Amino acid sequence: MDYVPLAEQIRTIQERRNAFIHGDPEAIDDILVARTMGILMDVQFAWIKLFNTRCTHKRRKIPIWHQVERAAKTR
Repeated sequence: MDYVPLAEQIRTIQERRNAFIHGDPEAIDDILVARTMGILMDVQFAWIKLFNTRCTHKRRKIPIWHQVERAAKTR
């Protein structure tokens, strides 16, 4: 999966959202919504892959489930 188009679309969404919030109601148009809906599943899969990579492949980092356990013990 190529993540560059996803990153570019997410950046575009953020820029358009900011423009919308700051008074440009036309910043969010039908084309932006259609493109966003078109990549929604790919974005979900990318987040799942990122989460799984974080939890299982980077041995130097503490897996997320251990961080949760440690945080619960320190409370």
